[in-house]
Amino acid sequence: MKELIAWLQDPVNMAWLVGLFLTFAGALRGFGEFFIWIGKKNPEPDKWDSAGKFLLNVAGWIGKFLAYVGMGNKQKELSKTEK
Repeated sequence: MKELIAWLQDPVNMAWLVGLFLTFAGALRGFGEFFIWIGKKNPEPDKWDSAGKFLLNVAGWIGKFLAYVGMGNKQKELSKTEK
């Protein structure tokens, strides 16, 4: 566990990990948009629309998580000063 924490404290490794998350989120968003495009070919909602919306939501959750743990997050800074 100490090795993992030490690995995460290195800025190069953290940047690599964030880049991996962003790449994954971008791919999910692309697949989500593609599935929604396929779903629009059918006039009534089907499994393609649902899958596309789910993938877009997952990509949004990853983005919100990275924004929360990111540097300069005002919400995180406020919680430290309030204690």
